[in-house]
Amino acid sequence: MLESADTSAAGNQEQQADFLFAAGQLPEATNLYRNIIQKDPGGLDVEIRLGHLALLQNHPQQAITHLAKALNNGLRTRAHWEMLANAYLANGETGAAALCYDRAGRTALAGSLAVMASRELGRVEGTARSCEFSWLPELPLPVIQARVNGIPANLLVDTAAGDLVLDEKLAVAADIPHGGREQRHFAGGLPAMVTYGDVEQLQLGAFRVHDVLTQ
Repeated sequence: MLESADTSAAGNQEQQADFLFAAGQLPEATNLYRNIIQKDPGGLDVEIRLGHLALLQNHPQQAITHLAKALNNGLRTRAHWEMLANAYLANGETGAAALCYDRAGRTALAGSLAVMASRELGRVEGTARSCEFSWLPELPLPVIQARVNGIPANLLVDTAAGDLVLDEKLAVAADIPHGGREQRHFAGGLPAMVTYGDVEQLQLGAFRVHDVLTQ
């Protein structure tokens, strides 16, 4: 059976968009996927990719729109529920995030977030727009000084991570309430059990951040 020219062109366009996505050219990939979805509004895989791209570019409301459309039309996997949960969490909708994490099978995180649903997670106090940090010179890794619930702490900065991970002794010293426990995977795929908690105050230079989800 011969493939129509329109179908072939659409396939080539999607391959090109996938290549741009993989190459980290996110705005270019987004524009190409949008062209594809305009011509084929039923393309749920493309809706998922647009949602993922919006989340990566810090546009959580756009991500929610695309991901919810895909899930509402039947593309419901744990990975997709978790991506929608991440978008809701980034958008400050903690209760909705908790529900989606539960659907994704991450009940420990869901329960911890449900307890925090009435709070504004990550609220930044003050009017500062930016501040500078100095690496601790005696350490070979990018480490900065901070305060966790008033307790001095050295934090390793990992620009590829989006979570606050604390040493268990520090968490106890800072009197961080314990939530659910689950297994996570860290650098190199190494597994570890983590306990979720709520940091009431995280002081980072001129910034004081309230109610930070930690593990």
